[in-house]
Amino acid sequence: MHPNAQQFVVRPAAGFFGTIDMQTAPNIWRTLVNFDRFTTTRVRGPQMMNGLPGNQVQIASNSALLPSDVLAVETGDGDDTVELEFLASVVDASIQIDAGLGNDSAVIQHGVIPTNQVTFVGLENLTVAGDASMAGELVIGGSGLAGNLNLVNYTQTSYGQLHIDLGFASTSDLLIVSGAVTLVGMLDLFVLTEIGNNTYTLIDNLGPSPIVGNFNNLAEGTVITLAASTYSISYVGGDGNDVVLQRTGTITSLA
Repeated sequence: MHPNAQQFVVRPAAGFFGTIDMQTAPNIWRTLVNFDRFTTTRVRGPQMMNGLPGNQVQIASNSALLPSDVLAVETGDGDDTVELEFLASVVDASIQIDAGLGNDSAVIQHGVIPTNQVTFVGLENLTVAGDASMAGELVIGGSGLAGNLNLVNYTQTSYGQLHIDLGFASTSDLLIVSGAVTLVGMLDLFVLTEIGNNTYTLIDNLGPSPIVGNFNNLAEGTVITLAASTYSISYVGGDGNDVVLQRTGTITSLA
C-alpha cells in the first residue's frame, strides 16, 4: 500500500467496527465473514482528496467460498486498484466491488472469476493475469450462463484466460470494451447447447484502436472446430477491430 493511502474501514452487518490494512492482511476479510454473526462484510475505502493516490485492495482466499460468504467492497473515489487472488472456487459466494469514481482497475491474479458471482461496478480497467503456478481466468456471466461485461480497457497476459460461452445470439457471452484491448494467453470457448450463428462477436471493441496481440495459438484466420461447425477467428472483424468468429463450414458425420 502506498504510504499516503489510508486504511480501510470494516463494517460487518452485525455492527462490528474496526480498521485493517487490506494490503498487509489480505486474508482477514475471510476470517470476518466466517464468524457466525456476520452475514455481510463491507470494506470501504476513504475518498481520496488533494491528489493523493487511490486505494490498493487485495481480496484473497485459500479455501472454497460458501453461500454465506458475502462481501461488498467500496474502494473510494481515487484511482483505485483491486487485486483478486482465489486459490479455490468462488462460485457459491457473492462479491461486489464498487470502484466508485476515478480511473479504477482490477487484476485477476489467481483463480477463476465468474462475473455472476463477482460483480464490478464503476470499473474501468481489467487485467487477467496469473503466473506459472496458477492462471487467472475471467468467466463472463458464469460457466454455462450468458452475460455481458463492459469495460474501458481490457488486458490479458500470457497466463491469463478468457472463458466465453457460445449458443444462439441471446445466449452467448460478450466482452464490450470502449478503449484498448491487449491479448495474450488462452481463449476458452464452451458450446452451451448448440451452435446457432454464422458469426459470433467475442469482444466488441467500441474504441478506435486495433486489437493488440492475439490469443495463444489463435492467430488471425486460425480455423477452430466447435460442435459440428468450423469457424475462423479474426481480430479485425465487425467494424474493423472486433474479435469475431466466422463460420467456414460444417462437419458431416459419415454413417
